[in-house]
Amino acid sequence: MKLHFAPLGLLLAAGSVHAQNFNEPPVAVDINPDPTIVEVNLTASEVQWQYIDGVDTTVWAYNGTVPGPTIMANRGDTVIVNFTNMLPEETTIHWHGIKTPALMDGSHISQPAIQPGESFTYQFTVNEDKFAWYHPHVRPFDQVEKGLYGGLMVRNPAREAFLGFDAIEEHLIFFDDILLDASNQVVPAFSFTDPLQNCAYQLNGREGNLLLVNGKEAAAADLHVPNGQPQRWRIVNAANTTFCRLDLRNADVGLDEKIWQVGTDGGFIDKGFELLNVSVTGAQPDHPMQALVNQMGEGVFLTPGERMDIIFTPIGNDGETFTVNQADWFRGRHVPMYDSAGNIILPDDPLDGLYPDQKFLDITVVGPDPGAGEFVMPPKFRNFAPIQPNREYPKLPMVYGHSVPDPQGNVKLFVQAEFDPMGMVIPYPAPKINSLLAHDVNIGETWMWEITNLTHGDHNFHTHGFDFQLIEYQFIDAVTPGNNATFRPFAKRQMKDVLRIPPRLGAKGTSKTITRLKVTFDDTGREGLAEAGGEVPTLAPDGSYSSGGWLVHCHILEHSALGMLSFYEVRDPSVTFHYLGSYFQSSVGRTHLSVSGDLSPGSDVVFEIVNGLPNTQMRLVVGNKEANTPFRGGNVVPGTTGFGGLKFLKTYLGTTDANGRLTIATNEWEPAFPGTALYWQVAYQDATLPGGWALSNAVSFVRP
Repeated sequence: MKLHFAPLGLLLAAGSVHAQNFNEPPVAVDINPDPTIVEVNLTASEVQWQYIDGVDTTVWAYNGTVPGPTIMANRGDTVIVNFTNMLPEETTIHWHGIKTPALMDGSHISQPAIQPGESFTYQFTVNEDKFAWYHPHVRPFDQVEKGLYGGLMVRNPAREAFLGFDAIEEHLIFFDDILLDASNQVVPAFSFTDPLQNCAYQLNGREGNLLLVNGKEAAAADLHVPNGQPQRWRIVNAANTTFCRLDLRNADVGLDEKIWQVGTDGGFIDKGFELLNVSVTGAQPDHPMQALVNQMGEGVFLTPGERMDIIFTPIGNDGETFTVNQADWFRGRHVPMYDSAGNIILPDDPLDGLYPDQKFLDITVVGPDPGAGEFVMPPKFRNFAPIQPNREYPKLPMVYGHSVPDPQGNVKLFVQAEFDPMGMVIPYPAPKINSLLAHDVNIGETWMWEITNLTHGDHNFHTHGFDFQLIEYQFIDAVTPGNNATFRPFAKRQMKDVLRIPPRLGAKGTSKTITRLKVTFDDTGREGLAEAGGEVPTLAPDGSYSSGGWLVHCHILEHSALGMLSFYEVRDPSVTFHYLGSYFQSSVGRTHLSVSGDLSPGSDVVFEIVNGLPNTQMRLVVGNKEANTPFRGGNVVPGTTGFGGLKFLKTYLGTTDANGRLTIATNEWEPAFPGTALYWQVAYQDATLPGGWALSNAVSFVRP
């Protein structure tokens, strides 16, 4: 059989008559008659699901299926999701790839978690045509593994018709694997007690023992397709850890056969990009990582969370079958072991990248060859602004690394750090990152994410809220000059929200890689709704809340759970006050301080304090420091002058009412010199806490 890959049209084939032993994800039912509104009901609950035919596994699922129902919308539609949590624990839904308002992002810092038995309505406008997906962002390493994920398809019918993509049979392909025990039940997350197994689990991530396509055993899957008619596959890697590397090779397939990539995370790429088969070999690249930097030019390669949109036309004899395989990838696995002193060390896995292929899917061609042959790929899908690789942008530095294992095999991972004057790494694992360590940007600005990988393994980089463009990979090795190189893979122009971060090539401490990604913090289509900051979602007296920020993390879910996660704050420069996260929790929960007023001479600044101890005296303190001076740890406004570079200025006193609320209005605020920040924070005595004091969040103001 020969495969010819070319575009013709686009047609969703959910429930296609050609499908045989292939689980098509259901389409969510739109309950709203308005053609510009897509409204669906979604429930997360525990159900019995058969990954393997005839074998029940207890899973968590949206509307009872794995994957959950696909939400279908057109560009510009309003999407409303009435979500009910029937799980035994709290959860949220993150709309991965959709530029939602900050309050609708669904991360654990963007909204209060949805408790068991509670409901929440998500609402947002979809302004880009792309294939996105949804999944939880509370314990995602566990909840996604148990089956909670689904697709969100956003179309632009006019563009599809213009490109000739409006008559192609289409299938959604969810790549996943799952770790099952001997009873075919999901192995509990982080349940290994043997130190070496525990260490391998934490560093290598959760690799499954059952490969899945659309929530069913891949080895049994067989998709029947019409002979000679183009197929469009929208593929997402929903696995916790495993890299998706689909090999479309076949004994009769020559190197001249075409597989066309037409889209990725951010929707259409600039033009059709021809992929080669995984089995292709040829001249060695000039640099050991050059083929990888150029996305290898091989088949479908997706790290966890990434998506790809491909088009191909299977042509063969009626009833002929070919197999799509999942090939291994050398991503830097370790095999932990003990040294002579009893310490856990981390040698490389000698089989990394060499594990046997696994069957992912059989494709059977049905009917006679119509003889249409290959279709000519449209020359252009989308325009991109020119990349200016040498242009200087302000940097948003991120640093990937991990600690050495402790005796129990536990490791600490991080994505944010700084370097001391001696070049030593000072890591900031996720629990230590507060609003003053998080990166701050303004709406409308363009920055460069600069991700340094100090590890000998692959990771990936995912940002919530804003897509990015790859500018370059730089390999730096102080010992082996042959490893030093910079690559700018511009053959494929695309917007991404997840990207592979390659490893260092040389020794620890003397080599690293740097990945540079251009991002513009544009709020078009969600004007005034993208601002987020403060570390935690904060509740106002009227029951509304504000988002604590936008997440950035490694989408290997065990890695983000162990500390490879941070957040960044997006500011609207026209907004006067900005919120910083709280540090201590009182016996009644997080005390929240909000501020209003324009700071003009003689006008009141109004401070609203909620969730404090009832009938308790509050100290509202104000301090300042020079803008853009790093502040490391401690409280925002200290109780003593000069602590941490902050100057204590003034105290206001008041007593909360029986509900723990207090309003203070004053026009005696301390004026700030240009470029100087003011910080306000509430402190009060709470005998139930260590030290006997509680602090609210802080509020900042920087005078232009």
